[in-house]
Amino acid sequence: MDTLIAKKLIKKLEPLLNEKFAITDIFGEVLAKSASFEIEKNPLKVNSNNKALLIRHKGEKIGFIYIDESKKQIKDVEKVLLSMTELYLDQLIFLSDIPSFGRHLDKFVYDLLHKDVDEDILKAEARALKIDLSKPRVAIVLLIGGAQGEIFKKTEISGEEKEDRIQRTKEKIQRAIDSFYTRHKDNIIAYAGENAFVVLKDIGSEEDFEKNLSHFKDTVDSIHYIIRNELRNVLTIGIGSFYEGIKGLAQSFGEAIFTAKLGEQVWGEDKMYHFDSFGVVAPLVKGEDETRESYSKDLFSKFSNKDEALRTLETFFDCNMSLTKTAEKLKIHRNTLVYRLDKIMEATSLDPRVFDDAVQIKLAMLFTSFAIGGTI
Repeated sequence: MDTLIAKKLIKKLEPLLNEKFAITDIFGEVLAKSASFEIEKNPLKVNSNNKALLIRHKGEKIGFIYIDESKKQIKDVEKVLLSMTELYLDQLIFLSDIPSFGRHLDKFVYDLLHKDVDEDILKAEARALKIDLSKPRVAIVLLIGGAQGEIFKKTEISGEEKEDRIQRTKEKIQRAIDSFYTRHKDNIIAYAGENAFVVLKDIGSEEDFEKNLSHFKDTVDSIHYIIRNELRNVLTIGIGSFYEGIKGLAQSFGEAIFTAKLGEQVWGEDKMYHFDSFGVVAPLVKGEDETRESYSKDLFSKFSNKDEALRTLETFFDCNMSLTKTAEKLKIHRNTLVYRLDKIMEATSLDPRVFDDAVQIKLAMLFTSFAIGGTI
């Protein structure tokens, strides 16, 4: 991690972390610090120090967050702080990588979907890139899996090699979509970092918007097969809803990428998911963390033996909802497992053996794991 990224990271974390803190390299050398942090000795002691939180990026140690506060105060914010740091680092490092690839379109799309940039500036950049932002569009996120996905994630491959792979993948995605949607071909395809690509799908003219959107929804299930066949690779797709305007594109993208990643966790990779896949829990998917956590706590508070119920559910889902495999793994009789699942159904009105109900329970468990503190 260099000084420039460390300084940007400080600015990102300051609203979240009011304490005195600094960003160091792996040896404790201070790269950047908050205004209130005073350096008495540099480098700082970071190894085996409760005040130093290790920062990793793609599995590699890249530095520390050094917080000049008590152990208890640090423990209270550690989990959420490291999660946010990882997210910010992905964004900052991705943005710093784009110019080296000469990816002006990718940079523009990233700003469009992630940053609060003045709309007039975005429109001027769009004109320069010959992009029509006035057309109705829906965001589609593609997560490349398998060996190809791992290659995209690697930091050690050269910029030239990565640029070539990105361009060839974009061309394949474009070819696949154009072969299926022979009308409305003004699609924007961009690299979104790591193994992700985004398509801002042209829905057509405003005059025929409702008809075109209906056609898109009716045919969207075919997209996965067509693009996957062109890429010849494991592929997870997430599709957002339509929202009006430039800010609506960012909202659609947020749904699409969250849907793709959450879909992978709930149902597995190499499938296509759209927002309707989450049924009655869809409002929770795009809701606030407090709403999700409340939903989870309300659901799990109904268990008479919460630890046993959660352990049973986790094993049941890990075994792909197989009664026989779950009973063997838990080392209990099959009838005992059926009894436990019946009790869970009585308590929650959700049957873990029914797919749609299982999804709601699984999502509640995932929301809990995302929540601060991580306890149900």
